[in-house]
Amino acid sequence: MNSVTAFYRFICSKMHQSVLSLLLIILVLMSAPVNAQFSGGDGTAANPYIVATASDLNQVRYHLSAHFLQMSDINLAGQSWSAIGSSHVNERFSGVYDGGGNRILGLTLQRPNEHYQGLFGYISGGSIKNLHLQNVSIQARSYAGALVGYGTQCFMENVSVSATNVSGYMYVGGLAGWLNACQVRSADAEGVVSGYQTVGGLVGIAQGTTLRYGSSKGQVSGSSYVGGLLGQQQSGSTFDSFSHAQVSGGNVVGGLLAIVHGGGASIVRSYSVGAIDSEGDTIGGLIGTSVGFYGMPSVVDSFWDEEASGLMLSSGGVAKTTLQMQQPDTFINFNFRTVWTMQGAAYPSFQSLSHYSQPESVLLEALAGQGTPESPYLIYTAGELNAMRMDLSAHYQLMNDINLIDSVVWNYGAGWLPVGSSDAPFVGVLDGAGYAIRNLVINRPTSHVQGLLGQTAAGAVVSNLKVLDANVYGGDEVGILVGRAAGVDIDTAFVSGEVSGRSQVGGISGRIYSSSRLLYVGSHVSAKGFNHVGGLAGVTQNVSLIYTYSYGLVQGDQNVGGLLGQLQGGLTADSFSSADVKGLQLVGGLMGSTYGGGSLVFRTYSNGSVVGDPAHTETTGGLIGTRIALYGFGSVEDSYWDVEKSGQAESSMGVGRSSAEMSMADTFQRFNFNLVWMLPNQMDASPVFQDLSVYSNPEERALSDLSGAGTLLDPYLIYDGNELNAIRLDLNAHYRLMANIDLSDSVVWNMGEGWLSVGTQEQMFVGTFDGNGFAIENLVINRPGKNHQGLFGRTNEGFEVSRLSLKSVNVYGSTYTGALVGRATAPVIRHIRAEGDISGHHSVGGVAGEITQKGNVVHASSQVRAHGYNYIGGLIGNSGSTHVRMASSTGQLSGAAYVGGIQGMQSGGLTEDSYSHARVYGAGYIGGLLGSINAGSAELRRSYSAGQVMAQNEESEQVGGLVGASGCHYGCPVVSASYWDTESSNVSVSAGGTGYTTAEMTWPYAQGLYQGWDFSKTWRNDVKQAFQGYPYLRDPNQQRSRRGGLPVWLFIQ
Repeated sequence: MNSVTAFYRFICSKMHQSVLSLLLIILVLMSAPVNAQFSGGDGTAANPYIVATASDLNQVRYHLSAHFLQMSDINLAGQSWSAIGSSHVNERFSGVYDGGGNRILGLTLQRPNEHYQGLFGYISGGSIKNLHLQNVSIQARSYAGALVGYGTQCFMENVSVSATNVSGYMYVGGLAGWLNACQVRSADAEGVVSGYQTVGGLVGIAQGTTLRYGSSKGQVSGSSYVGGLLGQQQSGSTFDSFSHAQVSGGNVVGGLLAIVHGGGASIVRSYSVGAIDSEGDTIGGLIGTSVGFYGMPSVVDSFWDEEASGLMLSSGGVAKTTLQMQQPDTFINFNFRTVWTMQGAAYPSFQSLSHYSQPESVLLEALAGQGTPESPYLIYTAGELNAMRMDLSAHYQLMNDINLIDSVVWNYGAGWLPVGSSDAPFVGVLDGAGYAIRNLVINRPTSHVQGLLGQTAAGAVVSNLKVLDANVYGGDEVGILVGRAAGVDIDTAFVSGEVSGRSQVGGISGRIYSSSRLLYVGSHVSAKGFNHVGGLAGVTQNVSLIYTYSYGLVQGDQNVGGLLGQLQGGLTADSFSSADVKGLQLVGGLMGSTYGGGSLVFRTYSNGSVVGDPAHTETTGGLIGTRIALYGFGSVEDSYWDVEKSGQAESSMGVGRSSAEMSMADTFQRFNFNLVWMLPNQMDASPVFQDLSVYSNPEERALSDLSGAGTLLDPYLIYDGNELNAIRLDLNAHYRLMANIDLSDSVVWNMGEGWLSVGTQEQMFVGTFDGNGFAIENLVINRPGKNHQGLFGRTNEGFEVSRLSLKSVNVYGSTYTGALVGRATAPVIRHIRAEGDISGHHSVGGVAGEITQKGNVVHASSQVRAHGYNYIGGLIGNSGSTHVRMASSTGQLSGAAYVGGIQGMQSGGLTEDSYSHARVYGAGYIGGLLGSINAGSAELRRSYSAGQVMAQNEESEQVGGLVGASGCHYGCPVVSASYWDTESSNVSVSAGGTGYTTAEMTWPYAQGLYQGWDFSKTWRNDVKQAFQGYPYLRDPNQQRSRRGGLPVWLFIQ
């Protein structure tokens, strides 16, 4: 080749490359979008592109990840349109398109051989909202929908298509062809949808997608997998949706869904009413067929019109007549408050949800307050309440009622997101300050731990809060206030509304455990689930419930109770349920079941209707369905149910009463009608709570705040209940009352457990307490599962108490329980009187539960109702080597064994110059004065009893008018100059003493009776019949006061 030829070829090649480059540049320039063609904006979230014309809309395809806002209706009629976005990775729409509530009209796509056809062909991670399409005509091969052909991980909200005609071969829907892992809320489609396979009025196939508030109308047709709303649902959830579409197909056809796959799939609160035309074998009024995969799909609270559809069968749901489908009572768990509505003789339809708004974005820094106990964050709005989740350990206080009605559309219709989770529980304080949170909506039937608060942990406190008209739907552990309540104190709270779930469902909480405490907490709800369903809580585990109550309706399969589905250990006291209960097995008016020996139920009742499965009558009860043993059964005491209203004659525990009896205070003998309970002025009304909000917790006091130095000569001076509560700060000091003290407020102290007894087994009280002639009134202790209960719990040598009156006490403990002291070693007790109610297990006394080691009790009296199992005494339950002198008792004493008017058991020691008029009842070892006296060192002298002594049955042993039993141990006890009334006691025998008639024992007495008794200093003759003629004790304080001694201190005998 010569040089000329080579040069020519070089020049030609360069010219060819230049031409190609120029052509490429021209093509790029021609295809580049021009931003100026939008009507405004820069495509950011803060300043989205403004779409006002068809030209603007067309430009969206060139900015697939930007933000857009449509400002007006856009008419595409007569224009050729290509879908926005394609299946190519870099050509998928991932931006945000906000239609602004406007319409797009006349969209037409006629591409019968192409996939991914719709206004948007393919979206991935994108969002479309507030957009409405009308007069749409689309023909495609597959993945066809008026709005979206195919969407994955997308979001759609408040979108609709109407007057549409969408057709294709496969995956065809009125709104979308295929949705994968999308969130869809408020989506409607109306028109004609047709295809060959997987055809739905709204969506062809929804895979792992959550649909809320979806609907379809019109005609849907195909060959297979044809559904009024969805052709196929693979896992995912469909909530609160319906179809009125007419459906026709070959095989696998359903009024709502053709086929639903997998254990993770749920259809909840949905229905269909369209006619169904199919000659196939797999058809259903609601669902054509269900396929199990890791479990079967769940269909709950969903129905179809058997008349309109022409079908009696479905793979899920419940068939109803047209009349039933037009009655609200059919749709019992539908939210007619904020979501659904029924107008006249019509099917349910959606309320307008467009006026609801998303929560305002609020930072904690914008809230008033510092989030501390002294300066809590102050909450005025729903947005500020929503900000609580930013600090789960802070203190918050409501400043007014808060309406969460907008939460119906939050989180794409899932509603309020619970504050606190299992990974990050709420441990702060929420003080409702008496205000209410209204219209809380949670719509997550497949999510667990749902409530205003999701999960709490130790340190959490909720107080003075009402959550009203709530609608909460979750999976497991679901409650209106707390889903899973661990380590929380809930003080004065009330909830109302509907709560539904699968397992562990309750009005307040689904599950309460880990030493949580509830005080004055109530509910009025419709609660529904499968297992462990209760009006207050689904299940409680080792928690304290005091002053709790429930009304409404509770429904489930098993472990269903008006108050609790199941009690697993812990205490339920002073509580009731008036809720109606329906279940299959383990069903009870108060509790479906109790589990384990640690389960304690005291002073409770139920009076709602109770309906169980006739095949499981043995586990259906008026009060408790059944008790399950684990280290014992636990205890149920002073608890009742209404046999008439419940319709149940039997219960695992408790006492059945008529409706008339359930309206009488005498039925509820150990209920505290002084401070806690009251009877409404209504026919056949059972007790309800007084207004407990009037009571307050104690104010903290230091000993330095008290007058005095705490010494014997200069004792601390006590003027009020707060100062009295401070005596526990020094267990060795000396104290003196300076005024009468009313402890009514103690009814709510320590989360309803009341006064905390001073002195424990580990740290005993060894100081002195001078009542100074004053009284402590309305002492309340509510700890039936704990020992050492009384004003003083446990004392040791050095303890002295004198000149004190305890009035209207209400003390409930376990072993060692008394009004003054639970258990005392070598005490000195002088001039003490106790009045009220005392209950416990063992060693229960009007003044002291047990006294040992040379105790000294003089001038002590009681007028109590004391109840327990063993060792029950009007004055002392059980004593050892104790000297009791000039003691008296009246009232009522009951137990199983060792029950006595003065002492249940006297082991050694001396009782002298004492008497009892108390009524004594027991199974054995019971006596008018002493249940039993043991040991050669024991002595009883110059004492009598005149109260009734009643044995439980004729087989009862060791029943005596004065002494029930006498045991010889190192010698036999000595009983001298002591008597009992054989007529008033109705007992003619005794293990000691002498029996006389009433006439002989009363003034002017039988000759020779009471010989050796000192009527000048110790006893008085009842000449004026003030004590029905029986002798009574002198009060030495009265005598000394006349001589200018101690102040007058009267004991009302």
